[in-house]
Amino acid sequence: MSTKEYIVWKNTWRHRVLKKLEKGKLDWNSLKKETKLSPHSLNSALGGLQRSKIIQKKIVIGKTYYEICGKYTVKSQKETKNVSKEVEEEQTIEKLLSKVDVSGQEIPLTAKPLAVDVLSAKYSILVNEAEENIIVVSPFLDENTYTGKLLKMAEKKKLLLVTRTPESVSWRRQEHQDMLDKFSKIAHIIKDDKIHAKILMVDKKKCIISSMNLTSNSIVKSKEYGIYLESPDVVNSILEFIDGLGEIENPETKD
Repeated sequence: MSTKEYIVWKNTWRHRVLKKLEKGKLDWNSLKKETKLSPHSLNSALGGLQRSKIIQKKIVIGKTYYEICGKYTVKSQKETKNVSKEVEEEQTIEKLLSKVDVSGQEIPLTAKPLAVDVLSAKYSILVNEAEENIIVVSPFLDENTYTGKLLKMAEKKKLLLVTRTPESVSWRRQEHQDMLDKFSKIAHIIKDDKIHAKILMVDKKKCIISSMNLTSNSIVKSKEYGIYLESPDVVNSILEFIDGLGEIENPETKD
């Protein structure tokens, strides 16, 4: 039994599913019938509860059963103003991960324009799909789910980060500095104080051009927009743009 406490909002899919689980409705078909959720909505709720370690899944005689394994607190949506930044980010991640079904197979995102949660979802999926290298352009940085994910990926894949120097950042400068220090140990970095573009490129094949900075405010609170592309012409244009910026600082040569 986990001692960590999790927050579940009232009147959400996850809350509806938890109420039925507590009443002993432990198989998928019963949950679907009792909650009156669509298959996708039910899988999304179960996936969110599993990722939060509030429930765990067991396979018994070919059927799926769930049991509660963590503590949780139910709160009203009206209390969101008092929720910490970490919980707000977790809510956003759960929402974007609803684009991926509970078995881990991606539900195709067919629309190339990417708005709000779909933009965040595609960003997360692309980073996870990287096989060789990742290029990230973001003027501003702070500690959040995505910078954490990129730091982990940089341990296995080549990462090039294009961002501004801390001296040119007037808002939350120390947070930008702290995150840049972490990236400088394992990533290749280009610093350009005039950079304003926001780009993610994976394996020099797929890219997202958007308005989203790698900051908590941009990810959680702002209504961002972007476009997903697999165009060789666009990829080459971005690479030429980056080549025209400052000198690359290599992690192994830095003090």
